[in-house]
Amino acid sequence: MLYATTRTKTDTYTAHRALMEDRTPGGGFYVPFRMPQVDMQKIRKGTFCDAVAEILNLFFSSGITAWDVECCIGKSAAKVIAMPHRVLLLQLWSNPKGEYSYICDRLFEKLCGDKPGAVSNWADIVIRISVLFGIYTLLLKMGIDSFDLTVNIGDFSTPVAAWYARKLGLPVGMIVCACNDNSAAWDFIHRGELNTAMTKVETVTPELDVSNPTGLERLIYEVFGTDEVKKYLEASSKKRLYQIRPDMTEKIGQGMYVSVVGKNRIEAVVSSVYRSNGVILDPYAAVSYGSLQDYRAKTGESCPTVLLWERNPVHFLKTVQDATGLAKNEIEKIINQV
Repeated sequence: MLYATTRTKTDTYTAHRALMEDRTPGGGFYVPFRMPQVDMQKIRKGTFCDAVAEILNLFFSSGITAWDVECCIGKSAAKVIAMPHRVLLLQLWSNPKGEYSYICDRLFEKLCGDKPGAVSNWADIVIRISVLFGIYTLLLKMGIDSFDLTVNIGDFSTPVAAWYARKLGLPVGMIVCACNDNSAAWDFIHRGELNTAMTKVETVTPELDVSNPTGLERLIYEVFGTDEVKKYLEASSKKRLYQIRPDMTEKIGQGMYVSVVGKNRIEAVVSSVYRSNGVILDPYAAVSYGSLQDYRAKTGESCPTVLLWERNPVHFLKTVQDATGLAKNEIEKIINQV
């Protein structure tokens, strides 16, 4: 499979370079030269590990098997927890690291021949795409064939992965993007403008403390093309306001929604979910949960929605204790029961 770049219309690169390098020689991001075709019938008939292997092989021709995936991340790397109001918590942190990033690291090592190293930008996105297809096999067993998806924004890698997955045929409806007080993505998705000089605000969810998400470049390329990327890069280099036309804003908004959950609300969400459902969320999942609440209140939508739960709440003990009033041993006991 060949890859192109977000910054030119002619250059092409090998899958190996896209796997190993963060950016192309010209500074752009690797993007598929032509999107592969996913056999959705095959995905529907397979297991979580089958789906992950299928997608990884489509993009990297790696020869990875479902058995390889299972050996890397375990048979139960993902678990669906059904919540009231058709909310489906997708727990991805039952591993030695207690984080979704463990899954990405281990699968990247397998793609690279069991050689450890930092996951490249495109590899991270493809792995996230593959996991989304794996999640779909779990949902099918619950009788769910289509769903909305709620994800944290951060550098925009996960929303872009969800965008690609939908383009490949995954039956995702709305991609609800959750951000904290750093709300630049909200301005872009809903107003069609981005203040590239916005100052970062520090919060209890530092991975979401991004004023100008780098992954926006890939989204702009995929939706609007190389010429629009050039306009975005020029505005960013000069710290100016980047704007798109109203019809362009509408096009993105048809499949993506952004909601802001400020730092003062995170503890309230953690407390509310624990007291009503007995589940303790970490601050990042609380941002996602609050964003989903806002989206539903705004639109009236109530279809099944998957919320990616990427981190063990015990890593954020003080925030969780303040929100729930529980002692450390009580929190750990509840978390171990998940």
